[in-house]
Amino acid sequence: MTAVIDDSLNSPGTHALIIGVSAYDYLMGSSEGECSEQGSDSGLRQLSAAARSASQFATWLMTKYRRKDFPLRSLRVLLSPATEDEVGVALKDHLRDDSIPTRENVSTAFRNFKQAAARNPNNIAIVYVAGHGVQFTNTGAVLLLKDFAHPEHEEERYKGAVDIRSMHENMTYANVARSQFWFVDICRQRAPDAKEFEELAGVLKFNIPVKTSSSSAATCSPLFLSASSGEQAFAKPGKLTLFCEALMSALEEGHAASSDGERSSPWLVSTSGLQMYLRKTVESLAACHDEKQLIECTGIFNDEVFHECEKAPNVDLTIQIKDGLPGTHYSAKLSQLSRVLYDNHTTWPLRDSIPAGIYKIEVTTLTTNEKDSDNLRLLPPSRIKELPL
Repeated sequence: MTAVIDDSLNSPGTHALIIGVSAYDYLMGSSEGECSEQGSDSGLRQLSAAARSASQFATWLMTKYRRKDFPLRSLRVLLSPATEDEVGVALKDHLRDDSIPTRENVSTAFRNFKQAAARNPNNIAIVYVAGHGVQFTNTGAVLLLKDFAHPEHEEERYKGAVDIRSMHENMTYANVARSQFWFVDICRQRAPDAKEFEELAGVLKFNIPVKTSSSSAATCSPLFLSASSGEQAFAKPGKLTLFCEALMSALEEGHAASSDGERSSPWLVSTSGLQMYLRKTVESLAACHDEKQLIECTGIFNDEVFHECEKAPNVDLTIQIKDGLPGTHYSAKLSQLSRVLYDNHTTWPLRDSIPAGIYKIEVTTLTTNEKDSDNLRLLPPSRIKELPL
């Protein structure tokens, strides 16, 4: 069964569909040695990070995802790993023949996922897909499935592919779940054979309901696209995609979380926090490898909560002396409420990883014995503070 979890309850909860394709049957480098003519012409090869990234996100949902009033009620996972270690231990025992991301299995899994998400109008729906991708229009996002380029699909060359845009719009306007979050981790370059045909057939699409006065669209349905139109999405071979690496740090480490600053207020990852963090972090990760990758965010965008952190995330704090000033002239005290972290500290720079929140910093200028203080609001992932204040 593709359903790793499915409690079949009608109470509000979270329902997720995860698809990750690294191994392709008919592309170059196939383990079966069955690269087709279309597969060879496409220039596409096997991947090593897509299924791994999908597996890691699915495992995070199973073990660390938190929405107090919306527990994870169903999880459907389809993976095509290139190597055994791409799939997390928590998932391996749940994957069966229908967990392979072929056109038929994806169609069935999406139908069952949609039905599960529709059990309660207050449900949350989450979709993450990773693999080779193409586009036929400037707004397109088509995921290539494991059976892409099958020799028998020559007259419907993209039968082994699914249109994620139409999937998203089908869910958004179908009275299914009030809040939806879509993560599409694929390249979005023009299909390599598009110039040879007036129209390419076969892509798995879904009905898009007509909006009427009586229909109820999702109140929140952002579509996070890992690459901008016509561009590539990158990965670290044998590790994670850059998009998934950023997404995991946003969630696992709470780097995209924020709080209203009041005592004991929760740290929450919202749609706006995800958008800002993913855009900045993915671009930075790509630049480290001399590449360019910009995410896009579209769909119905409201600032809703995606994840509730169990505790305040850590912040990498650096306190340093402004250039040109002698460090020996200053001492500092750092505290949070009655807890003192550093007192009379004089060794600079000070570097530490501490829980996010509001701190008080008190600085003494030793040469004049002047004192100054300020509140220091620490937000993840890092903060640099210069002295004097």
